[in-house]
Amino acid sequence: MPTPFQPSHPATFLVIEDDAAIGACYAELLELSGYQVCVAASGQAALAQVIAQPIHGILLDRRLPDMDDVWLCHHLREQITPNVPIVFITADDDPAIEVAARAAGATDFLPKPFALDVLLKRIAALFMVDNGNQIYPATGDGATA
Repeated sequence: MPTPFQPSHPATFLVIEDDAAIGACYAELLELSGYQVCVAASGQAALAQVIAQPIHGILLDRRLPDMDDVWLCHHLREQITPNVPIVFITADDDPAIEVAARAAGATDFLPKPFALDVLLKRIAALFMVDNGNQIYPATGDGATA
């Protein structure tokens, strides 16, 4: 039986969320699941974060205060983080948004509201390789994804 790849550190997620309370909720959930987390409340802050440190996954909320979220997704995908999974999160129920987000490079799309365990399962799936081993598993003592 193959042994899962064990990185020297847990995955670091960038949560891009302009609502501080929601961003803190996502951050706490991910931290309790063993991930490292940084939070950005704007597109500019997100760009600074991905340049400043290695990022292994991104949660990108729709409707940022300073830039178009689909443009940011495309820019992150094409210019800065071509291999980093991006989960696009939105409360909008317009199917065209999902089409635009995926065309811009979103790896996954999660409409709100959603159960937090669904978010964790989607995140865990982002790091699965073809043989079923996780690339960056959570490493904390909390609930794993």
